[in-house]
Amino acid sequence: MTPWHPLRRLRCDSPKELGGSSHDATSAHAGAVDALIDAWSEPDARRVAAMLTRRAILTVDTGGVVPGLAGTRMGRTAVASALLGLSRAHPHSALERREANGAPVIAIRSGGRIVAVVLLSKRGGAIDELWAVLNPDKLAHWNDG
Repeated sequence: MTPWHPLRRLRCDSPKELGGSSHDATSAHAGAVDALIDAWSEPDARRVAAMLTRRAILTVDTGGVVPGLAGTRMGRTAVASALLGLSRAHPHSALERREANGAPVIAIRSGGRIVAVVLLSKRGGAIDELWAVLNPDKLAHWNDG
């Protein structure tokens, strides 16, 4: 599995490609995505924070459209709070596991559209880095068709 990098294009893979890999790294990554979705859906900031390294970092790309959410958050408490804030910014949203660039990601669906995609990487057993793409231009192909 090739890790996602924020400078690469975010490519939405077909939903039928989900869960079909038996590769250990992909399975572990999918498990982390599913566990984060569970904690985030409650919403339980402590449980979300417990999944992160102490020095976790979240980078939010809004393309300048949602300036209040843009920027970088550092530390497990700030990252957990920012993730929960993404859901609050989109009331009645749903979190779902999807696939992008060959890896499981979290998509936030609101009003029938994908409004954010969150990618993550792990260090050891905890989530270390997250990238939240809210930029409508980068998400346009997620909502085509």
